[in-house]
Amino acid sequence: MVLTDCNISIGKSGEVEKSEIIVDQDEVEQLDVTLHLGAGMLMVESGTNKWVEGNILYSSNKNKPQISYQLDNGTGQVGIKDPKNVDLNIGDQVNE
Repeated sequence: MVLTDCNISIGKSGEVEKSEIIVDQDEVEQLDVTLHLGAGMLMVESGTNKWVEGNILYSSNKNKPQISYQLDNGTGQVGIKDPKNVDLNIGDQVNE
C-alpha cells in the first residue's frame, strides 16, 4: 500500500457526500493499492470477499474520488484518488 502526503484546499467544503467503493475479486494473486487522498481518517481492515469494499466521504461532487482497477502482468492495480488533490512540495523531502 502506498500513502501520499497532504493537500491544500481553499474555500467552503459544502455538504458531505457518501459513496460506496467496491472492487470485485478476480483471478489475480497479487494486488497493489494506491491511495492518493487528502487529510482525513482512514481505516483499513480485512474480512471481505472483495478486493476493496467500503465507503468514502467527500465534501462535493468535484471531490468525488476516482476509483480505478486494471490488470498489469498478472497483478491487480487499484487506485483511489481525490481528483482535486494538489501536492505542495517545498524543499528536500523524503518519504520512507
